[in-house]
Amino acid sequence: MSGERRRQHKEAKEAFSDDIVKPLTSARRAALAEFLNRPDRPEGSLTIGEVEGFLFTVAACPDLVPPPEWLPIVFGGELPQFEDQEEAELVVGGLLALYNVINDDVREFGGRLPGQVKPREKPADNMDPDAAIAQWSSGFVEGHLWLEDVWSAYGNRWKAQLENGIEGLERACWVLGLFSAGSFPELVLKESGADKRTREAVIKNACDNFAWAASIYVVIGKRMADLQRQSERGRSAKDGFIRPGRNDPCTCGSLKKYKKCCGRPAQA
Repeated sequence: MSGERRRQHKEAKEAFSDDIVKPLTSARRAALAEFLNRPDRPEGSLTIGEVEGFLFTVAACPDLVPPPEWLPIVFGGELPQFEDQEEAELVVGGLLALYNVINDDVREFGGRLPGQVKPREKPADNMDPDAAIAQWSSGFVEGHLWLEDVWSAYGNRWKAQLENGIEGLERACWVLGLFSAGSFPELVLKESGADKRTREAVIKNACDNFAWAASIYVVIGKRMADLQRQSERGRSAKDGFIRPGRNDPCTCGSLKKYKKCCGRPAQA
């Protein structure tokens, strides 16, 4: 981890009490959802469903995205003014805990989707803004577009080694973004050649392959990250690489200590 990102991790953790990063209970998630869904929330803020899709892209990104970078995006660009320290820790701590859950799922299960992200029985109903899959999809598009330069840089650098990975990434993004708000769905349907007659078939196919697309997205991100690490490992042997200390912030961005995250024997 670079000195700048190590500093960001330290500042983010010191800004709140030591127990801010604790397990995400159902009550804690409900409190976070209530805050994010308030009518008076900051303009551009993501709902809880959108946050889950957004954090999926952060966790699957081939480059580390530390909390100080992604936290403001959840609120439309900058952290809101909280009523007090307790509310700040409830909201920020809840977001960090939610990120840890999603990050663990991405690393250990290859992109398992939240239980509530299930397609509605009628495919076209999943295009409704209040559908769980539509909420997640909107957050996914928000996150992927925000990190698009990172994916492009890695894709261009490792294009030869990725074989058909870039094409697979594009197809996965089409499926995962099909149900989002805005103009992206119409673009996907147009690119697929769908007309009024075939539109529902395309949507049904996306519903059926949604979990598969999420897994492909994660696999390609991991492959890019592996290639980058292999390259850096070769340089680090010459430059005198130093493994993070057991009590240092983990390099994955979880804000956990290294020994309790990627430094665990099982992860190693």
